Amino acid sequence: MPGPLAYLLQAGATLVLDASSTPRPPCESNGNEVVVCARSDRPTTILPFSIGSVRGTVLVEPSGPRYLSCNPDFIARAGIASEDRVPIGMVGPVEVVGNRAELPVRILDTEDKRQLRWSEYRPATRADCVTGPRAFDYRMVVFQLGRDRADAVDTVLRFDGRDSSRIYATLPVGKAKLPMRIELAYAGSVLTAPAARMIAPILGASVTGPAREEDIIDGVTRPVRTLELRQPLRVGPVAIPTLSVRIDDYGRADQLRTLAPDERSDEGDIVVRTKAEAPGAVRLLRVGRDAMAGCVSITLDLRKRTMTLRC
Repeated sequence: MPGPLAYLLQAGATLVLDASSTPRPPCESNGNEVVVCARSDRPTTILPFSIGSVRGTVLVEPSGPRYLSCNPDFIARAGIASEDRVPIGMVGPVEVVGNRAELPVRILDTEDKRQLRWSEYRPATRADCVTGPRAFDYRMVVFQLGRDRADAVDTVLRFDGRDSSRIYATLPVGKAKLPMRIELAYAGSVLTAPAARMIAPILGASVTGPAREEDIIDGVTRPVRTLELRQPLRVGPVAIPTLSVRIDDYGRADQLRTLAPDERSDEGDIVVRTKAEAPGAVRLLRVGRDAMAGCVSITLDLRKRTMTLRC
């Protein structure tokens, strides 16, 4: 398991999580800015941590939670017990309820009391737990994904303003705004049904293929179908022509239907027929690692509340 190269730990510094395949020298301080580096393997950033004498691994995701969301088998191995029940989240109609505990956790050569949450679901496949940038006391967190390129450009997105332990950015789509999170542990990108209905008139969309189960978050699977776009969804210079759409969350599958042949336009395009949304509809885009494959870095400025994609 790759170990961190930690230098000059200090609150307010920049944390660089280097998951690129290019060997790099250790990070050093640059003027008054302290830089902390941690090496890991592509395509995700996995770091070692410990609770007392029990060692584990934690996956750091750009949109991971502030707390450590852990697999139940790690909790059992660590001998952690808690009667403190807590709602962990809603995934469509699925309510995830689990336990939480606060314990001293040592990570990046620093020990702090951190909150752990767990349920019967497995949020991490390649690690014991999952967390995000807000779990660390740094001004800026950089996910280094590859070697810098001369043609790479920066796209700056604002955080979407919600008070959440996870980081969401606001993605402009035409005149609309779509909340977006990035999770590199997942290959594909996924839209909720209301999000697909929102972008369908803007980009043109076709729902194709049979329904299938896909892991959405925290190990919870939901039914999805394939959504093909006539114009790709653009996240800065990144073009996403095909996504999955959650057909039964925050809207029924019959609200996302492909048109019959006699309803198609003269050009033969298939589009999504929109209907009125129910109150409480959740518009959300999850961007996976396939879409980020050509990107150099993801920079999260926790003070300025911006996400910068260099691609």
